[in-house]
Amino acid sequence: MCFGAIMAWLGASATLGLVALATRNDHFRRVTWAQGTPLRERWVREPERAALDRVACAWGFREKWRWGEEEGVEWEALREWLAYRRMVLDKTELMEGMQ
Repeated sequence: MCFGAIMAWLGASATLGLVALATRNDHFRRVTWAQGTPLRERWVREPERAALDRVACAWGFREKWRWGEEEGVEWEALREWLAYRRMVLDKTELMEGMQ
């Protein structure tokens, strides 16, 4: 019985650890997933998100403290297209100084 309890605890801890590892946010710069996006969809479309992240970094301001201040028709079109694809551009929780 004790062995079973220990194995159940190890299994639960390992599962939580793998989920935390798979869903971490440290590789995002400007484009993140919208809340509620299924995990399978995130895994399948991660290369698309990474490419759009590079586009947003190349198009936007270079200074991190100015991120989120971009304006213009093209920038708003990119923001709307990302929202259509269940992504968020410049999520305030991940911006420097906005925690």
